[in-house]
Amino acid sequence: MKFNKDFELDLQGFKRLAVLFDQSNTGLWEMKPDGRVRFFNDAFYAEFNISTSNSTIEEWIDIIHPEDKVHFINEVSVHEHTKVESYKTEYRVINNRGEVVWIEAQGVATFDKSGNMISMVGSHIDITLNKQYNERLYNLAYIDPVSKLFNRKKLFDQLNEDSITKRDGSLIILDFYKMKQLISLYGINYYQDVTRSISNTVAATYGPVFTYFKISTSKYALISYEKHNHEDIKKHSHSN
Repeated sequence: MKFNKDFELDLQGFKRLAVLFDQSNTGLWEMKPDGRVRFFNDAFYAEFNISTSNSTIEEWIDIIHPEDKVHFINEVSVHEHTKVESYKTEYRVINNRGEVVWIEAQGVATFDKSGNMISMVGSHIDITLNKQYNERLYNLAYIDPVSKLFNRKKLFDQLNEDSITKRDGSLIILDFYKMKQLISLYGINYYQDVTRSISNTVAATYGPVFTYFKISTSKYALISYEKHNHEDIKKHSHSN
């Protein structure tokens, strides 16, 4: 593969290689020190609102998910200034249809004798399906399907981890003990509606400093690692 002044990799040679990567849902790119970027694999990058032949790092940043932009910018900055040759990171971008796409980005930089970056080349891999699959597995293992809160297994795992790390916190158990009687009288639909209502009420009462778990038909557990006034906690508990 030949080298030229503007971009390190010969365009025709790189395009031949890009055809192979198209089959694996992977995009190839090269970035210059001034932020100019060339994206190869038109089939991959056609999903995004960017120019493939005359683009910039800012144009790519524009399509990164708002919650991930700062992380991405910091990663690139650290990579450039620490002179680390390779890096790997994950973040979300938005495609042309407004959908979230998870990207695994890998890059390798080359530097001159003075430590200045000459160029950076790398790949973008669409890992959305893997992320969705792992999320489904996580939800099956740890999320209560009705309340959408963490379940009993997640509570036990959390307490076990806290025991190992010797992390201090507050644990509250709430028991809406009449729930079983009401279910027997009014049926499963009533249970689902009331469970959602109770879950929302508990979260609104105790606030975001607690993590919430539904551990049985009638019981909820709350964990917080912040300091609390125990009298205030008692008042909340009695009000429920």
